[in-house]
This record gives sequence, structure tokens and C-alpha cells, in this order.
Amino acid sequence: MIVAVIGSRGLSVPNLGDYLPTETKEIVSGGARGVDSSARSPKLTTSK
Repeated sequence: MIVAVIGSRGLSVPNLGDYLPTETKEIVSGGARGVDSSARSPKLTTSK
């Protein structure tokens, strides 16, 4: 599954990986500040 992370520039989600479906294989993000940058975090990899 491909998931797009887009939204508020005033929101940060440090544990974004906890909210993604387990079948997520790719994350698409524009990389802007806020929630987009949460999708670029190296801590996003999970052991799900």
C-alpha cells in the first residue's frame, strides 16, 4: 500500500508509524515542515 502524508504545517506526529497500516510499503510526502516532515523521519521504520 502507498500512503500519502499531507496536511498541516503546524502539526508534528513523532510516532507517525504507529498510525500507518501494517501493509504500508511506500510513503509519499511533499516534505514541507509539519506533518510532511514527520513522514521523512528515520525513526519511521517499525517492526510491525
